[in-house]
Amino acid sequence: MEQKSRQKNIDLGTETIKKITNYIKSNRLSVGDKLPNEQELMDDLNVGRSTIREAMHVLEYSGIVDIRQGSGTYVKGFKIIDENNPILWKTKKMLEKEAITELIDQDIQPNDWLILKSYLTRRNQLLNQGKFKGFIESDILFHTKIIKMSGNPYLIKWYQELSPLWKSRLNQLIVKKEHYSGKSDYHNQLFDALVDRNLHKALKMIKLVGR
Repeated sequence: MEQKSRQKNIDLGTETIKKITNYIKSNRLSVGDKLPNEQELMDDLNVGRSTIREAMHVLEYSGIVDIRQGSGTYVKGFKIIDENNPILWKTKKMLEKEAITELIDQDIQPNDWLILKSYLTRRNQLLNQGKFKGFIESDILFHTKIIKMSGNPYLIKWYQELSPLWKSRLNQLIVKKEHYSGKSDYHNQLFDALVDRNLHKALKMIKLVGR
């Protein structure tokens, strides 16, 4: 029952995102055209204010809309980074695998594990509530913390420089997927494998969470 409720929250958010993109397309809005205000969208789509705002944040990070404080929301475009770009995702996996391999041999402080766990818990909770903006931020914090725990300054620098692309990809996946799962179970297993210093399982999980 609880799982169905969680998925319902996620599906409500993704459905709202798709309705807004369909509105833009069906009304043939062009770049620079203004979308209806929050109240109008709430009435038209029959959803609450928080759902509209979460949807708009995802669309903004995906490069589809531009939210201008005090002015409104405008169409920005539909040009999206190719989520299947093989070089981009091969680079991400390479950095994460190397970080995990080095992390396993590090003397990790208890506080670092607590911080990593807190990011994971918050990530999962926000996803279950359909709060995509916070979910994406927490997901990136979780993965970035793993990189930092490797202690390798070069991996940390490269990963942080590419973080905006990871953020764009997550938003784009939410826009495109009919039923976004977030792969929370794989993330939980990844955390457990790291704590247990199980390199084989950790590398397997990081591969599964990435696509």
